[in-house]
Amino acid sequence: IALNDDACGLQSSVSADLAPGTYYIHVEGFSSFSFGDFDLSVSGTLDTPDIGNVVGPFIVCPGSEGVAYSVTGDFDSYEWTIPFGASIASGDNTGSITVDFGAFSGPISVSATNSCGSNSSAMYAYVPPAPQFTTSTTDVLCNGGSTGTIAISTTQGISPFTYTINGQATSADITGLAAGDYVIGVTDAFGCSAHDATVTVSEPDLLTVDTDGCGVVYIGAGVDYACATINTIVTGGVAGYTFDWTNTESTEGITVCPDSTSNYEVTVTDANGCTATADWQVQVVDIECSP
Repeated sequence: IALNDDACGLQSSVSADLAPGTYYIHVEGFSSFSFGDFDLSVSGTLDTPDIGNVVGPFIVCPGSEGVAYSVTGDFDSYEWTIPFGASIASGDNTGSITVDFGAFSGPISVSATNSCGSNSSAMYAYVPPAPQFTTSTTDVLCNGGSTGTIAISTTQGISPFTYTINGQATSADITGLAAGDYVIGVTDAFGCSAHDATVTVSEPDLLTVDTDGCGVVYIGAGVDYACATINTIVTGGVAGYTFDWTNTESTEGITVCPDSTSNYEVTVTDANGCTATADWQVQVVDIECSP
């Protein structure tokens, strides 16, 4: 930088706009007769370096990873501050970082420095409470049926919520289910998801009824051989069985004294209203002697 006193000694000072840096001063007189002391003063104010706004999402789901934040400006170093429980996954000491979040909200701020000085920028990151929910189930009434239900009740999070069952959209009250395992998901108004829950809908064992007993009666052999007892063997279903025979009886087993070969059918109903049927034939043999 060359500065001339064009006023031939009458100018009291010269000045220049200088960028930050180191300068060496050389003063030379107009002639060999120009000599003497001089004063040197440096004054002025450095402009604060420009920095942009921190750019990134304001709402962040708990546990989100790799969330990007950045700031514009020409700086040599960057010092970022992030919410408690979060960590900088990449880009530390640069103008662009990614953050792995925990469960806490807080400021995302940066202090950046170059040779002209420092500046800072910040924004707030809101981490809403993670959605949580409970479920209650109603098991299938009858084996092989589709009467099971699952009710979903949210206990934490920002409404309105959306629900899924095995990845498909559903409502909070799910009906018409067969027995099996179902994966339930809940997402809140911000798109934050709860941990999936596997819910089991059960069903009773298949209700069955078998019959056994005497299959033949004899006419003419006396009262001891004229009647047959029919028994039932019930498995599965839900205990609390009722019996309905085609001869209108309602006991677990019956005794019959037919005059001709006959079939007897029983319908068993369990406590859930499930039914099973079986039948038994009693053959009549006439051994009565004719005169």
